[in-house]
Amino acid sequence: MASLITSNGVGHVVEALPILDEIRSDSEDRAFWWEPMSGTLATLLQANQYSDEAQRHYLRWFYKWVPPALGPRLINGKPYYGSWLTHDLSPFEFSINWKEKSRKKILRFTFEPTTKQAGTATDPINQLGTKEFMNTISKDVPGLDLTRFNQFLEATNVPSDGVDDAIAKHPPNFPRCRAVVAFDLEHSGDLMVKSYFLPHWRALQSGIPAKTII
Repeated sequence: MASLITSNGVGHVVEALPILDEIRSDSEDRAFWWEPMSGTLATLLQANQYSDEAQRHYLRWFYKWVPPALGPRLINGKPYYGSWLTHDLSPFEFSINWKEKSRKKILRFTFEPTTKQAGTATDPINQLGTKEFMNTISKDVPGLDLTRFNQFLEATNVPSDGVDDAIAKHPPNFPRCRAVVAFDLEHSGDLMVKSYFLPHWRALQSGIPAKTII
């Protein structure tokens, strides 16, 4: 799979590793996310001069954990839940750390983990997705300590008996995200894990200003 990328106004053709042909999705939901994203990921890894070993490592890791955490595929062209992380309600975005002076830029991605329960009576505002995802990957990310993550998640959590009230007060077209996760893909093969918490749901429910919650 060859892709054309542009760097400093110059086009380059990069050839993705054969590993993309080796990975086969085991569900329609996973295939929906993996198929369009894998080519972009492979292209960005190669364009930013990751070693072949690092490329294979990140492609396998990404396939194992990320597509399943993006939830069900679109239904009739509309997001199953609707993340509001991006303008088109997609729960995922790639980025590159352009501040790096080296030609080997660090590739990053951010997304809001989602489950089949998101938007249902079980989890109306997707409070379970990020927690379940982080607990699941903790065994596969050496040194990942979730102590502070759990503290911030609890501080911004909306009690189950207050969710309906928070939804009623939520402004139209305002981002619905509760918490998102982000990863820096170091060239060494190590992952830097970050998380971001949005306190507005808790503020709407409790009446406590968002700045105070933070």
